[in-house]
Amino acid sequence: MSQKAERIIAVDFDGTIVDHEFPYIGNLKPGAKRVLNKWAEEGISVIIWTCRQQVDRELGGQADTFAVRKFLDDNGIMYDAVNEQSPKIPFRLHCAKVFADLYIDDRNMGGFPGWTFTEKAVESFYKTGDWRNTFLQYEEASLFEKE
Repeated sequence: MSQKAERIIAVDFDGTIVDHEFPYIGNLKPGAKRVLNKWAEEGISVIIWTCRQQVDRELGGQADTFAVRKFLDDNGIMYDAVNEQSPKIPFRLHCAKVFADLYIDDRNMGGFPGWTFTEKAVESFYKTGDWRNTFLQYEEASLFEKE
């Protein structure tokens, strides 16, 4: 009997969850909290994936992962880990890149399309396992909102 695979999404922080204001923390992007919490409530492991270091000595602590955790907690955003592997994977990895099904990042090809599109694209991917038609389908429906 095969074990059901856990769903894991790695989400970049600066420019994706918040406006890009590094080393400061920008404003929360519209839709980010709602979508991230929806995924967490559906049992998807949400990993925050950021270039911010664990300890930031040069910038007085405002650009480290502790500041990210505080921001997420203060804003009621659900997540499983920051720059660490998901506690839901059945094996241990010791590498810099977190393991995930999907990586959502403002630095991908084409940039970040916004949370409305991202939510629909992820939903479609988990239903079909196929990205090919997702982008065309939602781009034509004007859900692709450049932020």
